[in-house]
Amino acid sequence: MGGTSSASEATGPGSGAGSDEEAHEHRSFIRRFWRPLLLVVMIAAAAGLGTYFEVGQYLTQEKIEAFVGRAGWWGPLAFVGIFTLGQLISVPGVVFVAAAVMAWGKWPGIGASYAATLVSSGAGFLMGRLVGGHALHEIRFAWVRKLLKKVERRPVLSVTLVVTILWMAPPVNYTLGMTKVKLWQFVVGTALGLIPGLLAMGFFFDWITERFL
Repeated sequence: MGGTSSASEATGPGSGAGSDEEAHEHRSFIRRFWRPLLLVVMIAAAAGLGTYFEVGQYLTQEKIEAFVGRAGWWGPLAFVGIFTLGQLISVPGVVFVAAAVMAWGKWPGIGASYAATLVSSGAGFLMGRLVGGHALHEIRFAWVRKLLKKVERRPVLSVTLVVTILWMAPPVNYTLGMTKVKLWQFVVGTALGLIPGLLAMGFFFDWITERFL
């Protein structure tokens, strides 16, 4: 009986301490990452609502082209608005580039797509910053910290390279918003990084239009 009691006393406090530590770690994780978790929920909710209400069926290349054509002088402004909405619900940016080039021609279409992408990317960056804060700096992995230091040491160059490689990827904008990269640095880097991809897409869709349409 005495031995059983002693064993119980020995294991009891230890297991309680372990539970307390786990609970503390859980609370610490929530405190550090509730903002990016909220951002993920918001993005998922926007995509989910877009899918539920079948918004994507109204944002096809043909319908966007027809819509901006009917909008007249307001067409470019309307295009920027629906482009930003489309990015929030994960409609591929290439759909909008194709619609713009086919509606207005090569250079006006590329220009409209360029302006719309900058606005949309900036909105994603600000959303990441306002909701997520600087949450990436709370991650304790050494490789993440090392990567952040490299990005923030040369922010414009880093953003340019990322945008050039991961062209029109909304998650990139949200993620960069949670670093210490400044808005103007993000905008300049994005403006430079978009050029190769937009030119390639613009020339491609112009060629398709002239050859087959």
